[in-house]
Amino acid sequence: MQSDKEVQKYTDLLLGAIKDSQAYTDYAEAREEILKYPDRKQKADQFRRENYIARNYSGDEAAGMREKLYRQRQQLRLDPVADRYLNAELVLCRLLKNSALQILNVAELDLSGMDDIL
Repeated sequence: MQSDKEVQKYTDLLLGAIKDSQAYTDYAEAREEILKYPDRKQKADQFRRENYIARNYSGDEAAGMREKLYRQRQQLRLDPVADRYLNAELVLCRLLKNSALQILNVAELDLSGMDDIL
């Protein structure tokens, strides 16, 4: 059985591995670049916010919200700085989500009915 200190040691190693990953490096570089352009960052942030809301919204307007977001994303794709940032963030978020889900699975937590939000 691992002690809590040993688990923390491995957690620290995992955090280091994440920080050394290609996904994190790409994200950090893209974030640094977009921060040079506050207007582009603001547009990307607005898209991210609205995307999060739409993905977690189940009302009648959900389809319309998603269509609007699709058009916004297509516009953002025309800006290479914003496109790179959003793509790099998505790759990093998927890496983090997959890691977190694997940890949760090992812990055997009962997460019944939460598949749509995890």
